[in-house]
Order: sequence, then structure tokens, then C-alpha cells
Amino acid sequence: MTDAPSLRIAVLIDHVEADYHTEIICGVLRSASAARVRTLVVAGGWLGHLGGPPMTRNFVYDLLERAAVDGLVLLAGSLSNYSGLPRFNEWVAQFSRIPSVSIGVELPSLPTVRADNEHGVYAVVSHLIEKHKRHRIAMLRGPVGAMEAEARLRAYGKALTDHGLALDERLIVQAGLDRHTGMAAAAQLLGHSRTTVARLDAIVAVNDEVAQGALEELKRRDIRVPEQVAVVGFDDSISASSTTPPLTTVKQQVELQGYTAAQHLIEALLSGSRPKSTLLRSEMVLRASCGCVAPLASDTRNIGSGASVRVSYLSLMNERKPLIAAELARTAAGRMLQASGWEARLIDALVRDVVTPDSKLVRAFEILARRQVSVGASMMACHDVLTTLRFQALSCTVSDRDSRSRLEDLFQEVRLVLARMGVDVEKHRQGVLNLRLRIITRACQALVGSGTLEELGKVLEEQLPALGIRSFSVACFEDESLRTLVPIAKSSRGLWRPQSPGLPAESLGLDPVLEQEGVIVIEPLEFEATPLGIAAFGWGAETPAHYEQLREALSQALFSAKRAPRGRARAFGVVRDTSPASAPEPLEPQTRRSGLRL
Repeated sequence: MTDAPSLRIAVLIDHVEADYHTEIICGVLRSASAARVRTLVVAGGWLGHLGGPPMTRNFVYDLLERAAVDGLVLLAGSLSNYSGLPRFNEWVAQFSRIPSVSIGVELPSLPTVRADNEHGVYAVVSHLIEKHKRHRIAMLRGPVGAMEAEARLRAYGKALTDHGLALDERLIVQAGLDRHTGMAAAAQLLGHSRTTVARLDAIVAVNDEVAQGALEELKRRDIRVPEQVAVVGFDDSISASSTTPPLTTVKQQVELQGYTAAQHLIEALLSGSRPKSTLLRSEMVLRASCGCVAPLASDTRNIGSGASVRVSYLSLMNERKPLIAAELARTAAGRMLQASGWEARLIDALVRDVVTPDSKLVRAFEILARRQVSVGASMMACHDVLTTLRFQALSCTVSDRDSRSRLEDLFQEVRLVLARMGVDVEKHRQGVLNLRLRIITRACQALVGSGTLEELGKVLEEQLPALGIRSFSVACFEDESLRTLVPIAKSSRGLWRPQSPGLPAESLGLDPVLEQEGVIVIEPLEFEATPLGIAAFGWGAETPAHYEQLREALSQALFSAKRAPRGRARAFGVVRDTSPASAPEPLEPQTRRSGLRL
């Protein structure tokens, strides 16, 4: 059997955009990385509507049968949202020679990893009725025929019926799967022809994205959540806990689904057996949007209640120092990058601050946080460590109330400093990313005028690393037969490579410059129903949604290049600009300076 390091699997996914997609991908990559298996993330869009024409970007799927891929993970629950099960099963049949695992939807022909959709929705609707006495509960349903969405709709109806509530069709509104459709569905729900807030007290959304759209629409209408209308979602996406108010939802263990599917596939490839199927249980995650209060991560209010022996805080801290250091290290779980001995420094600073207040702990955390930022790591590890340190330190103040009071003041000061740093860092990060994307977008727009594909390639080489994408290849189809791809721009970790001859379409644009990359995102380029080529990017973008933004910008740019005037003698793979030379529009001085030194 083939050794794991030479295996390559592909994840077929509609888009690299929402939290749901990112979590699935991260789960697959966690499993593939552990097994040293190379991975392609093929974002070929949803399948077209049943009976209708295919989506143009679906062309990339047609190349997979001849591609160098050993196994497939299909995000069936998302890919099939608009096609319906019969057409989706026919589409899956084209990959019959390639071992595959489905995620989200149980298919007769494939092993499946999925969450129990109906259990989770039934539980959260029952919670709204029993705990919060909500009886006018609306449902923002997903696309008609989307199998996971239909299962959630059935569970909603069953929960109402089992609790003696009538199913009111006026409270069921068609939505899609993103925030925009969530806003539109909530607006429709609250329109004069449907209902009013006086006759509505809860909204159940098909997923978290739609729920967040509903929250935005309710806010726009000055409707209070959850006082007037409770809102719940489904997925427990990364952003669910940061909405206002935090979103009650159903955890379907998205990342674990991706991990499990890839694990089953890789094990089957190595053993020659059929992959297994797994059903994962879904469970409620209660937050403020339904009226619940989430439990505290580290509640110290009852620490030491009833203690009678007076022991000084400093004595206990010194005695427990090794234990506390071990707990801090466990909490960090290797996330404190380029730092050693930080546990002891934090504890020592904390002890000294209680004896002689001088904000030593604040400075120690600030240094630690700045080190994290300097290497591109998240500050969340600092917040987690602070929570653990607070719990451990306050447990040493059972009979030393004065020290407890000073500690709480000190921890609050650290929280404020970390919060301010977090805001500043995120603001700067977004500014840098927006600037880089703006430069790339303007280079793409320049192809409508005087820009060239070579100039575009150089801009990509300069700007993509700042977005976290250090390797890429952009290739155009040589002609309308879609058989040959001609690379027009490529770079591998900052090293520009010479152009190579045309590649067969089944290469998926994987120029040799990318062959050694462990994870590649494949984005089909198309515009106005015209397939144009393929962009292959190394995985690592700071904001995964940038892959879709780059796809859209590059697609429009290549379409413009294809339709350029004859005087510029422009072809997809070759550019010979025979028109009079004209310099591209310069960036503003401030933009130019910011782009050079960040």
C-alpha cells in the first residue's frame, strides 16, 4: 500500500468563506497533517439547481477524475444545498473510482460523518418553550431541498407539536445560508403581510450565519434581544460567542466532523478497506440571545468557603508555585511562541505586586502579548492564561481577604491592558490586510486599461505574503477547449520561478512550484459564465475569506485581459503590449508608503 507521505486527498467544498467552511477545513487538515498527507481544498461552488444549468465554477470538479488525488472528502451538506438529493447522487457517481467520505448528509453510496441535526433543533426549540415560555416561535429555514436544512425544519415542527403548539406557516420564512438572506428573511417575517413583533417572541435560524443576519435586522428595527424576541442558531460557529448578544446555538462539532471524515478516509486508504460512517451528537450551547446566562469560565466566588485555618497568601503561593506553573503551561498548550520561562515570570511578578504594588504583572503580560503579536500568534492564549492564574492565585487567599481584594484590582488592570492591546492589534491587522487587498484589486482593475498580466503577477508576488499566502500559481486556459492551462504568475515562499510550459487541465493548476506544499486551495476562475482558469494558493491566509475575494478579483482581471483590444496583442498566456507605453495610475503617496513598510 502507498505510504502516507505520498498520499493526496481533496476536500470538495462550495466556498472558503463562512466560519462553517473554515472549521471543516481545519478539522480535515488537523487529521491530514498528523498523517503527513497532502491536501487540496477545491472550492468549486454549490451544484446548480435541479433541472437547471450547472454553476460555471463547477468546471473544476470535472477535472478531478483524472487528477492526482487518492481520496475525497465531500462537504455534501453544503454542496447539495440547491441541487437536491437525486442530482447530487448522480454527481457523486462520477467519482466512483476514488475512495470518498461524505460530511453532513447520509448518502446511499458513501460512508458519512454527520451531526444529529434533528436532536439539536428539537432540544433548542423545547428549551425556548419550557425554560423561557416562548410560544410564538418562527423558523428561518434554509433552501428548499437542502437536506440538512430540511431535517432541522422537521425537528422544529415536531418540537412545537409535541409541546401542544400549532404549526403556523406564516412563521416559517425562506432564507438562504448567509447573513444577507438572514436579514432579508427577518425583514420579511416582520413585514405587514406576515406578523408583528407583538405576535412573535422567538426566532430559530437554520444556521448561525442566518441567525446573525436576523440579529442585525432586529437591531435595525430597535427590537430588543432577548427581551422581546429570542434568537437561536445552529452550528456554534467561531463568531457565535462574539455577537451582541452572544448567540445561543446548537453545537454540531463542525471541526470534529472534518477531522473524523479525513481520519476515516486516510485509514481506509492505508488499509485498503472501506471508510467508516459516524454519527456525532449535537448539543445546545446556551448564551444570552435566548435569555440564558452562560456559566463563568472560572468562578472563584465560592473558593475557600468555610475555611478556618489562617494561612498567608504569600506562603501558599510559594508552596504551590510549581503546581501553578504547570497549570499555566497546560492552559497555554504550546501557544506561547518564542517564549520560555514565562510561567515563573508571571508568578513572580504577581507575588511582588501584592507585596509592593508596581504593576509588574501588567508589564509581564504586556511583554508576553507583544511577543505573541510579533510572531503572528493569537493573544487569546494570554487571556486564557490570565483566567487560570486568577483562579489559582485567588484559591490561595482563602483566609487573606486583603490580598484577595488587591489581586482582583490587579487582574482587572491586566484585563483592561490586554483588551486595549487586542483592539489596537486587530485594527492594525485589518488595516494592513485591507491595504494589501486594495493594491491587488487595483492591479486587477488596471487590466481594463494599461496594465499587463506581468505587472499583476509582480503585485501578487509582493502582496500575497502579507495576507499569509506565501505560495501561489495563477493559470489561464489556453483556449476554449479547457484542456491546457498556461501559468501567468507564480511564486513559492518568496522565490520567483521561471514560467513553465502549458499544464494539462487535470493538474488543477498545480505548477511544480507548488508540488511540495502540504495544503493548497484550488479556486476556479470564471466570469460571466466563462471558465477562465485556476488559481492555486498555499493555505495560511490570515482571513480565509480572502481566498474568495482574490478569486473574484482575479476572475474579473482575466476576463478583462481576454477581451482587451487587438492593438495590445493580448492572449491568455502571452502578453505583447504593442500600444504606446503608458504608466499605470500611481497610488496615493500615503498608500505607497504604507505598502512598502509595515
